[in-house]
Amino acid sequence: MVFSIVKQSLDIRLSFPHTPKMTADTECAAAIGMLAKLYGLPVPQRQEQLTRMRETLKEQTRDLPSTERMDRLEQILDDYEPKLPIDDEKYELLCYTYEHTEK
Repeated sequence: MVFSIVKQSLDIRLSFPHTPKMTADTECAAAIGMLAKLYGLPVPQRQEQLTRMRETLKEQTRDLPSTERMDRLEQILDDYEPKLPIDDEKYELLCYTYEHTEK
């Protein structure tokens, strides 16, 4: 998988006035990594399910200030229902997007 393409797909989605929905678990993993970085949190610890990782991130960021871009990314993340457990490749993608997101 080319990790940069997945991150680019999220960046492109966020550039539209009405953000299109995510379509894959890979985008979900990437969004979690991006949001963690934008909020100034450490790389999220790997958990078995993307849904649990998403909920943990929500708990950690509940009272933190956010930008419009972060709010939009959170919205499409909330609207997506992951289909499979996280695997090594998805977690590597999450870490990649974390490292390649500018705060």
